[in-house]
Amino acid sequence: MFKKAAFVVLSLCSITSVPTVYALEALKDVRVERDKSEWQLVKNDVTRNIKTYIREGDAKRINFKIDAVIEGTLEAVARVHFDINNIKHWYWETLDSRLLQKVSSTEYYYYMQYNAPVT
Repeated sequence: MFKKAAFVVLSLCSITSVPTVYALEALKDVRVERDKSEWQLVKNDVTRNIKTYIREGDAKRINFKIDAVIEGTLEAVARVHFDINNIKHWYWETLDSRLLQKVSSTEYYYYMQYNAPVT
C-alpha cells in the first residue's frame, strides 16, 4: 500500500511540474534581455509631459531620472525649486526637505525624503 501511495504522489508531482517547465521555456522566448545600465522608460505621462526612467546603479539599488516639460518662467521654476524648506509642499510624495549647506547663491546641498515607487 505504501509503495502504491508513494508512486501515485511521485506521478502527480511529475505531472504538475511539466507545465511549469514548459511555461518557463515559453517565457524565455518572450522576455527581452536588456542592458541594466541603460535607462529604461517605465512611465510616459503624455497628459502632464512627464517621462520617468530607471536603471540599476553601481552602488545604489535603483537610479531614476525624470524628463518633464514645465510650463512657467525659469524664474518661477527656480523660485519653487530653491525654496528648500517648502519643497515638501510642491513636490508629490515628498515627506521632508531641509537645507544642509549653502555653498553659494547657485549651489546648494539639501536633504529630500520622498516615497519613490517600487517597480
